[in-house]
Amino acid sequence: MGDVLMIFEWMGDHITPHHLGMAGAPARVGLVAPIDVVVPPGNTGLDPSQTSFFQVLNIPTKINKVLDLTEDLMEKFASGVSMVISLALAISYPILATAPHMFLNAYKNVLAVSIAID
Repeated sequence: MGDVLMIFEWMGDHITPHHLGMAGAPARVGLVAPIDVVVPPGNTGLDPSQTSFFQVLNIPTKINKVLDLTEDLMEKFASGVSMVISLALAISYPILATAPHMFLNAYKNVLAVSIAID
């Protein structure tokens, strides 16, 4: 069980106790819960090496593999993105990543025309 919560109120010539309920207590080995406990399925946030707690309690676990982004993989990804941006600039195909370059190139063209006119 848990701790009993009570407040005692001084009422002039006597004390009146007020029972506020029971406070929850942490689970201990060998205790049985007074009510059904339901643990909804979901991510525990634990590493696969930390799931032994659930195995002791006969609670099935599912381990999701997480992709480890190494430096080599990040380098290859950045190289691929760079190639896509280069191709989009070469064929004048506007995408979000090429917008700053296209605006800068357009500004350079306008500046060159204005200098040539002077």
